[in-house]
Amino acid sequence: MAKFEIQYANNPVNVQSTAAYARPQTAAYEAIAQTGQAIFQIGKKLQQQKDELEYSEGQRRIAEYVNSATNSLTGDEISDKQIWEKLQQDIGGIEYDNARVNSALEVYRNTRMPAIQQSLTERHKGLLQRNIRDQFEAEGQTLLAKGDLIGYQTVLDRRFASQEISQAEYQSLSKSALSDSLIEQARDLVASDNGADQMLAKKMLTTIPQMKGIELKTEQKEYLQKLLSISKRKSDQLSEESNKQLTDLMLKGTLSNDDVMQRRNELNDTDYQSWAKIALSPVDKRGNIIEATQLKTLAIDVWRGSLSRTEAEAKIRESLASPNGINDKQYAAIYDDLNREVKAYQAQDMKSYSIEATRLILGKDSNVMSFDSLGNMTIDLTKLLSPQTDFEKKMHYIDLYNKEMSDYLSENPKASKKEIYVKSKELRATYLAASKGQTTPTQKDVVRITSDEDWLKLETGQRFVGPDGVERTK
Repeated sequence: MAKFEIQYANNPVNVQSTAAYARPQTAAYEAIAQTGQAIFQIGKKLQQQKDELEYSEGQRRIAEYVNSATNSLTGDEISDKQIWEKLQQDIGGIEYDNARVNSALEVYRNTRMPAIQQSLTERHKGLLQRNIRDQFEAEGQTLLAKGDLIGYQTVLDRRFASQEISQAEYQSLSKSALSDSLIEQARDLVASDNGADQMLAKKMLTTIPQMKGIELKTEQKEYLQKLLSISKRKSDQLSEESNKQLTDLMLKGTLSNDDVMQRRNELNDTDYQSWAKIALSPVDKRGNIIEATQLKTLAIDVWRGSLSRTEAEAKIRESLASPNGINDKQYAAIYDDLNREVKAYQAQDMKSYSIEATRLILGKDSNVMSFDSLGNMTIDLTKLLSPQTDFEKKMHYIDLYNKEMSDYLSENPKASKKEIYVKSKELRATYLAASKGQTTPTQKDVVRITSDEDWLKLETGQRFVGPDGVERTK
């Protein structure tokens, strides 16, 4: 067998050259080691950041579950208990692939759960108490509206026994039970479209403040006045509609005493007596030319405001009811003249006030205006002194003025000259100030109402759309 012997060098070793050869290799190994350590630190940092993100996300998900559960509570024992059980399941089901994150979230959950449970419990108790209060109040309001004061007192006793109200609240509600009951009954009557109900409502509303033993709060007095205003408005509407119906029947020659009797509750005493006489008048009544001529002049009185439209119509009906008064044909002609002439006077005023408002708002630029023989206005922009943008801004406010005035007349077709003037003066001042940048007219949101209760909640001047779809201003 061949032997591979080790041969030793006879030459001495150069230590310096060997060390020089070894140093570069050692430095390379150290560099690799440092690089590996740096990579490890980077990976560790990235993992730490990922853990923090997942932990933060877990906290956020817990908060979202808690908020959702809190908002879902209703105060009902069974449903709220189910919400709490589901919340625990949802929170316990939050897990990630990283055991460290799951462990940290478990500690966070265990720390937060007592506070979460307390928060939801307090929310549940608050809702439960509110539900009990709402139930008691609804039951009490129903009994008050029925005038059942004994039943209402029983409800108050139960509320006090359950500590839902304090002793002071109990005494206060017991003391005001009678007035509250009368107000509730009057409110239900006002909501009716029956003339008899409105008559009774007005009687109650004017009687309540004068009753002995009744102490009304300021807000109750104001509420009574609002209800009385609504009742009068409804009564006027019912009366006006009944008068129109009877007028149509009369002009058709079919008016009977039964027709008048059917509308007794909707008519005031004067109108009822007039229509009762008219129904019994002979068909061939000659009429009265002199009285007809005099009654035609009522239009200017209505326009001036010295006589209301209702008063003018009553005078015309009284003449028709009189044996020596006007006949049905003269009545129809006078009524038509009244409508036509009042509207003509109103249109004339509206035009005059619009021109005046335009001159005032345009100020130094009013010289751009010119009028023809019919009073129609034209604008010559070559005479404009202000910048075009300022002029357009002023014209915008003039348009707003004209729109509001038009809306006002649509909502108040019986407005007198004085009433139109007052409204014009008010709007003119508003939009003049706005054109100078002193104020900006604010228009409240237009709301839709369906009941008198909704109407009571509106502020004066607020725009609204009624059940008939017509937009008005309170």
